Amino acid sequence: MNRVDGNYSLAIMIQFCIFVKSQSEEKKMFCNQSIHDLSPHLFWEYDVNTLNLQKHKDLIIKRVLEFGTDNDWQLLKKIYELEEIKNVAVNARSLDAVAMSFIALITETPIESFRCYKLQQSTPGC
Repeated sequence: MNRVDGNYSLAIMIQFCIFVKSQSEEKKMFCNQSIHDLSPHLFWEYDVNTLNLQKHKDLIIKRVLEFGTDNDWQLLKKIYELEEIKNVAVNARSLDAVAMSFIALITETPIESFRCYKLQQSTPGC
């Protein structure tokens, strides 16, 4: 590797570090968000004052994937890591086919690895 390549690689590493730092700072900023920042229709049957972003993560992620707006999705990505969202979706007992296809596509996860897909395949006529 010559000096020019080394400088180019260093520049890329610096840009990446700045990007990661800004992402973590943005993440910290949104960790102070509350359930009230998401659309109220997502949790119509719950007392939203009793919902916690970490304790009820599975419910929140599933509801946003199935019924959320684009703003809800953008906020969800700022609250949770994409890997966390994927893990909740992959392990969900049921998930809307469109939501499952969406999260499978953006996380590059084979649809066959989703629990709800396997359950659906094992129950003909559903």
